[in-house]
Amino acid sequence: MIFFRCDGNSNIGVGHVMRCLSLAKALKAEGKECKFILADDTMSETVVANGFEAYVLNSDYTKMNNEVEKLLDITEGFETEFIIVDSYYVNQEYMERLHKHHRLVYIDDLNECLYSVDVLLNYNIYAEDMEYEATYGHTDTKLILGAEYALLRKEFANVKRENEKNDRVQLLVSTGGADVENVLYRFLCQLSNHDFENIDFHLLVGAQNKKGALIREMCTGKENIYVHSNVKNMVDLICRMDIAISAAGSTLYELCACGVPTITYVCADNQLLGAATFSKKGLISNAGDVRDGDHVIDSMISLMSEYAENATLRDEKSKSLRKLVDGNGAKRSAVQLIDFLCKKE
Repeated sequence: MIFFRCDGNSNIGVGHVMRCLSLAKALKAEGKECKFILADDTMSETVVANGFEAYVLNSDYTKMNNEVEKLLDITEGFETEFIIVDSYYVNQEYMERLHKHHRLVYIDDLNECLYSVDVLLNYNIYAEDMEYEATYGHTDTKLILGAEYALLRKEFANVKRENEKNDRVQLLVSTGGADVENVLYRFLCQLSNHDFENIDFHLLVGAQNKKGALIREMCTGKENIYVHSNVKNMVDLICRMDIAISAAGSTLYELCACGVPTITYVCADNQLLGAATFSKKGLISNAGDVRDGDHVIDSMISLMSEYAENATLRDEKSKSLRKLVDGNGAKRSAVQLIDFLCKKE
């Protein structure tokens, strides 16, 4: 049995749960049984809908030390091979207490601390530059690092994208499941000051977006604006796009796998390094940190206009992104974890 400990809600978004679901499905395909443990029931329906049992702790996701005994009560009675933890609210004490009872995997983004874990996974583009060897080199922790391990859903593996000729530019705006900084609403407000008759706008409104109803109302009657929610075939939608605007989270790797030229932005501290690295490598344009003000939204729109007018630029970016991510990262990660277990038996 493999347990996942992660959370998602309107405050922290849903990215942690979604990438854990991708890894859980890859592990399931390799014959492993997986279950999820959540602080509250916000994402329990999503977990169950994806085929996994969810245990709810009814705890405060920001105070994880208080949940340890209850979590261990859940895992008791199972032959637990791993607990895979994905949260920014862990600390050394939490990991040490769990590690006394179970093998641990930590899905990390920041290398802020030396944790007592058996495996550390960081699939971000900057992971191999973060000096993990210096942090963990004297330990037995196995390191799985780099974009080749990006935890994407199976449908993003080896995507075949046909570049359809279209007089109108198709643009996707993805702001995450919660859109904590109300970027989509702010984008629509700023867009009203411009006239882009040659662009069709496709807006992804997440289930946790508090302004979802208002956004739909604002788009009513707009012939070139389409609102998408609960999308069943995300790959198909993404592959129809010529450009995307996305927060600098896991969605960037999905866009890479589909070869969609992308403009990114930052809405949380953990996204700063990713946005900067993608920009530095010339792969994705960074509009800035939306917490700094609406001038960043203006920068998005300016970059969007530049991309829309330059098909050659879009083609070059598309080829570079596909070279970085092939969509098989979840399977690679699952194989690495199973290989680790086999060596321990």
